[in-house]
Amino acid sequence: GDVPGAPLTVGRGANSRHAECYRRTGAVNNARENCETMLANFTGGEFLGYAAYRLGSMQYEDKNFRDALQSYRRASVRLTQPTLIHASRFFVGRCLEAISQKPEARQQYEELSKITEANPFRDASRLSTARMYADAGLREAALKWLQPRAEETTNAQIKAEALARPGRL
Repeated sequence: GDVPGAPLTVGRGANSRHAECYRRTGAVNNARENCETMLANFTGGEFLGYAAYRLGSMQYEDKNFRDALQSYRRASVRLTQPTLIHASRFFVGRCLEAISQKPEARQQYEELSKITEANPFRDASRLSTARMYADAGLREAALKWLQPRAEETTNAQIKAEALARPGRL
């Protein structure tokens, strides 16, 4: 007999796989449509976080930052993998920056920089916080965020900026 809920599970999985296949082959409109369909038609399941994240990525690439912001926010509460949750939160900050909501973006980065486990965006969040303080003319606050980055990070690009930026403040 039929297993209750099986058609929905299969549908969600199929839509998710279709969306990813379309995205990988460059059929972005089809990928976007599949993600939007999943988000509109299903209310629960692990696939919704991934669909929201993929949709946010496509919207971000199109510089549609307001919609990407909503998609990344949705992804951050639906995803279960810590690394993807942190990625979603990082891009929430990037979207907030892009739509000129600087204090909110800085707060997002500061919160994300406090998370040490499974957070590949920690150094980038710290550097973004420092940049935002520097751009706001808050030299001492910027230095507080920059100096430890130069000493602690293993990322060469972040280290270089953390070493060079204080001289420009």
